[in-house]
Amino acid sequence: MKKYIFALILCFISCKKTDTYEDKISNKLESLDNFSFQNYSFVIIIPGSGCTGCISEAESFFHENIDNENVFFIFTKINSVKNLRLRFGNLLDRINVLVDQKDSFYIRDTNTSIYPVIIYIQNKGNLKYDFFDSGVDMQLPK
Repeated sequence: MKKYIFALILCFISCKKTDTYEDKISNKLESLDNFSFQNYSFVIIIPGSGCTGCISEAESFFHENIDNENVFFIFTKINSVKNLRLRFGNLLDRINVLVDQKDSFYIRDTNTSIYPVIIYIQNKGNLKYDFFDSGVDMQLPK
C-alpha cells in the first residue's frame, strides 16, 4: 500500500505545471501596488550585474525614454542602491520606475538573470519577452 501512495505522490509532483518565465514575471507584476497591465506596453528589466555592454545600452535607453509613460523600468540585482542613485538621481523616483531592492525580478534559473530583458505586454495573460539589445525592434508608442 505504501508503494502505491508513494507512486501516486510522485505522479502528482511530476505532473505539476512549472511556471514559465513569463508566468513568473506576470505574477510578480500583479503583486505590485503601482503597476497595472493596462497602463504599460513594455517592461524593461535591467540587472545590476551581468553583460556590462548590454546593461549600459539598457541604461542609456532608460535615460532616453524615461518620459515615455508606456514603459515600466525595473532595476534588479542591485549591488548598491547608493551608486544607482548617484548615476540616475531622482529619475528613480518616477512612477514608471521600480528599484527592486528585494531582487524579486531577478530570476536565477534562466539566462535572463544577466541580460536586460524587454517584456512585451499584449494583454494581462499574454506576455512575451526578448533580451534587450541593439537588435530588438521596439516600436514605442509616444
